[in-house]
Amino acid sequence: MNLILKAFLLMLPAYVSSPGAVFSRGKRPIDMGKDFFDGKRILGDGKTFEGLALGTVLGFVAGVIVELCTEENFYGSYLNTFLLSFGGLLGDMCNSFLKRRLSIGRGEKLPVLDQLNLVFGAWFLCFVFDRGWFLESFNWYVVITVLIMTPLLHRAANMVAYRLGLKDVPW
Repeated sequence: MNLILKAFLLMLPAYVSSPGAVFSRGKRPIDMGKDFFDGKRILGDGKTFEGLALGTVLGFVAGVIVELCTEENFYGSYLNTFLLSFGGLLGDMCNSFLKRRLSIGRGEKLPVLDQLNLVFGAWFLCFVFDRGWFLESFNWYVVITVLIMTPLLHRAANMVAYRLGLKDVPW
């Protein structure tokens, strides 16, 4: 199978979950409006329970559709499909946590991490919970392809979300 297509399909649950969370227009922040011990918000208003739930479900469904429409067993199990989807959002939350610690406001740029946080979160959870599948699926060729492809897809998705009025900034 084409390397780019394989890398894209392997990451699709994470690729869908992260922008999918935006569609929830959530109101209940995961950090419940609380500050960290440094006096800054833990995550901020942009990370909501509604977004986490909707994004995870949308990413999971995207992965199930891939499994149903292809002859390959991409994800090894539904657990891995869930881990990729939820992990993408976990990576995004970790990025928000770091940005708050660095006094980087919501919507402001944090180069590299803004584009790859969903990848690192998804990979981390899959590595922890199904290391064998992860190492077999994400060989060096796939890893390099994902690391090159993701920032391009991230930029394109954010520009579309901005034009649709779902994001305040196009990055």
